[in-house]
Amino acid sequence: MLRGHSLLVRLRAITAGPLVGLALGLGLVLAISLMPGGWGPVYGQTVDGGNTNDDDDDGQDQGCGDLGDDVECERVDEDNGGFASSDGVLSVRRTGGEAVVVIYEPETDPLGTAGNPPAPGGLREVTTANVQVQPDGGTPNFVNLTLSYTDEELAALGVSEGSLRMFYYDPGLGTWVELPIVIDQIANTVTVVNLDVSAFANSPHLIALFAPPG
Repeated sequence: MLRGHSLLVRLRAITAGPLVGLALGLGLVLAISLMPGGWGPVYGQTVDGGNTNDDDDDGQDQGCGDLGDDVECERVDEDNGGFASSDGVLSVRRTGGEAVVVIYEPETDPLGTAGNPPAPGGLREVTTANVQVQPDGGTPNFVNLTLSYTDEELAALGVSEGSLRMFYYDPGLGTWVELPIVIDQIANTVTVVNLDVSAFANSPHLIALFAPPG
């Protein structure tokens, strides 16, 4: 989903000697290198209407491009601490390994509608997010992935916090996969600790909190 771009420059000296052609080429290189952003893309910029990607020997340097109005994207590394969605539903903190790029989109359609899979085993949906976590610069990559809930959501379902479960949907297997979690009943959060992001790297995945059947 990430696109590269290239610039081809051809210089031709028609009547001038080779030194004139060399001078023109050096002048063009200098002009481009002094432009804002230099040669390469910057995180948050759009290149060719999409994302940016520079491959190297260590892995992929992946950036955020024009992903849509409702999509949030941020690089998470040792300097910035982590990602927190603007709606308060998702947070991702790097715990080890290389940096990652987090892409998040709120899921507004209930499970079982609009092409979404139904909830597993009669469980009831509390909150759902579309999440992609991509390695950036190499592997391995480990994060704490947290979904938040509200007291009002649980009251509407008539369930307790200790009964919550977290799953992600694996489209390749066509099934929901349960994740080991830690529930913080004071902060109203459910966290997967030291998650290896490899399962979430290639495409967005539905990640959801569920309550027991009613």
